[in-house]
Amino acid sequence: MSLRRIGIVIMVFAVLLAGCKSTKSDVVVGEVNGDKITQAELDQEYKLLKMTYEQNYMYKLDANGQPQKEEGSLDPVKDKQIIDELKKQAFEAMVMQKLLLQQGKKEDIEISDKDLDAELNKYQQSLKENKMDTGLYRNELKSQMIQTALYQKVTRGIEPTEADLKKYYQDHLSDFTTGGGTQISHILVKTEKEARDILAQLNNGADFAAMAKKYSTCPSKDKGGDLGIVNEETDFVKEFKDAALQLKPGEMTKAPVKTQFGYHIIKAGQRQASQVRTYEQARNEIIIKQQKLKQNQVFQDYLSQLKKKAQIKNYNESAAKNTGKKADSSGK
Repeated sequence: MSLRRIGIVIMVFAVLLAGCKSTKSDVVVGEVNGDKITQAELDQEYKLLKMTYEQNYMYKLDANGQPQKEEGSLDPVKDKQIIDELKKQAFEAMVMQKLLLQQGKKEDIEISDKDLDAELNKYQQSLKENKMDTGLYRNELKSQMIQTALYQKVTRGIEPTEADLKKYYQDHLSDFTTGGGTQISHILVKTEKEARDILAQLNNGADFAAMAKKYSTCPSKDKGGDLGIVNEETDFVKEFKDAALQLKPGEMTKAPVKTQFGYHIIKAGQRQASQVRTYEQARNEIIIKQQKLKQNQVFQDYLSQLKKKAQIKNYNESAAKNTGKKADSSGK
């Protein structure tokens, strides 16, 4: 055989081999009741979880310790434990996606292509920017829409009993208690000079609420600077809270109070004792909370049962265990 013919045979053989190689789209990493989970599906789910984690938890702090919008990213070495956990969560999410799609068929829940396309169109720009597979994300959305429909079906008619409502009220009495404190108003400006000029006008009889509406840079200006009731538990910066709580009803700070936000002129209103709403006053609010709690619990139990009865296979996990066993048996 000539060298030229040998070369052609080798090239053809290489092409055939390339055609036989599996891609991520068809490498099976798990099964749920016989439905396959591919590596491509798992990778995309992990990417979604990773993006969500980085957006919610990976941020930088400014000089005052406040979180900034600038996002960071997980480091493969430093954040290995987090990455491993996200990968486990990705597989669990894929298992649930398959279970929901299966259950949707059993319960005759129809998600029309029109509705699915309309929902998918909301995310097209984000999918493109983050290089997501639209077809895979379509399944993600479909499972979410099925979950919503199943939730409504499974939890229909579930309502808390009167005993449940009263028990919740007693167990969460602090939630229905308005803490006592002092009504506080303020005017916030950028410079000390501006604050002192306003303070001088106030000391000469200018109306505090009117001055707040005119000069304050705080959103409370629309309410004449009113910040509501302030006490030791109020989540305000220390400098402001300390100055406010030292004032007697009707008093105003003698000098501007500086904080990281600027310069404040603070005025105290009337003190208010703590108040507890009665069960009757809180009942409607409790019904809404308790109904949602009971519905969520029933649906979580429903999903747990689906998973418990399912036949789930994780080939990556099985391979890792087998690798460990081989290492143990070899004494290495």
